[in-house]
Amino acid sequence: MGYTTDFTGSFECTPKLTKKQTAYLKAFGHSRRMKRDPAIAAKLVGKEIKDEARIAVGLPMGPEGAYIANDDGDCGQSRDGSILEYNDPPSGQPGLWCQWTTDGEVIEWDGGEKFYAYVEWIEYLIDHFLRSWGVELSGEVSWVGEDRTDQGKIVIERNSVYTISKNPARNLKEVQIRGLALINDLENLIRSLDKVCKATKSSQHEVLPVIEALDTRLTAVSKELRKH
Repeated sequence: MGYTTDFTGSFECTPKLTKKQTAYLKAFGHSRRMKRDPAIAAKLVGKEIKDEARIAVGLPMGPEGAYIANDDGDCGQSRDGSILEYNDPPSGQPGLWCQWTTDGEVIEWDGGEKFYAYVEWIEYLIDHFLRSWGVELSGEVSWVGEDRTDQGKIVIERNSVYTISKNPARNLKEVQIRGLALINDLENLIRSLDKVCKATKSSQHEVLPVIEALDTRLTAVSKELRKH
C-alpha cells in the first residue's frame, strides 16, 4: 500500500548548521507529526515527551505542538495525554512524516519509503526554521516515482523553491499555484499601501517601505514566470 518516490541529490546549507540545529532537524524528521495540546505537552516535557533537541535550539512548541520532536525511541509515536489527533499533523504541516534529514552540511532524503508532500516539507523547513537561523539552501534534488511518468527535480536557489517536472500537467499546476499565491501577496500589499496613503498622518517614511515591498514581489512574479 502507498506510493514510493526515490530521490537523488541534496541541498547545500549556507552557512553550515550548528550541531544543535542539526540534531533538532534530525529529531524532527524522525518523530511523528501529531496535533497536540501545547498546555498539556508543556507539563509532559522531560517526562513522557523527550524534547531536548527543540529546547536546545530555543524553539517554542509551536502551534498545536508543531515543533515538538519527541525522541522517545519509537520515532515519536508514543501516545501521551497531549495528543489531540494521532493521525493528523498540526495545522500547517503537510503530513505525518518529514523525511528530509541533514548532516549539517546538506539536507537530503532520509531513504525512507512513501515520502509524501516532499516539496511542501522542504518549504516548511525553510519557512519555520532555516530562514530564522540565517541559513540558506541551494541545490537540486531529482525524484522518480513508482509511476515512471512522475519524474522531475526540486530546485532551490537561496531558499527560493520551485519544481521542474517531466509531466507538463504538473508544471502547469505549479505555475498556477505559485501564481495565485503571488497575486494574493500583491493584493495584500496594495491594500496595505492604500491604507497608509489614506492615513491622515501618512508620510514618505511610512509609504516607502510598502512601495519597496510591492516592487520586490512584482520582481518575484516576473522571475517566476520566466522560469516556466
